[in-house]
Amino acid sequence: MKSKQPKDLKRNQTTFKVVDNILNKWSCSLEEKTAILDISEAECSSNLEGGSGSKFADETLERMSYILNIYECLAVLHQNPENRFGFLRLKNHSRVFNGATPLAYIIEIGSTTALDNVYKYLDGARHY
Repeated sequence: MKSKQPKDLKRNQTTFKVVDNILNKWSCSLEEKTAILDISEAECSSNLEGGSGSKFADETLERMSYILNIYECLAVLHQNPENRFGFLRLKNHSRVFNGATPLAYIIEIGSTTALDNVYKYLDGARHY
């Protein structure tokens, strides 16, 4: 039986590049990217430069999944690119964010729970 690791690694690296493109559209700095994904700058650079890359921790894969889902929600909710790509940097006075930007909230909390809360907030808005 063949090992799935090389195929999984390639798929995960592709997913990482898609997530990086999303984070770029959200105007995230390298420091913000590494905080959101909870990875080192070296790990981020290695995967972006197309080197051998690294095997991502389950939590990093979960974080990437949340980013993809948040991106999808924003695409459904906002036709305007300024809102779609700028939402995470806009102050939000909902109970979840309490006047902070969603991006600041994600970085300050630093856990997958923060990403989950942003996703649930947006998902709830699109089904409202």
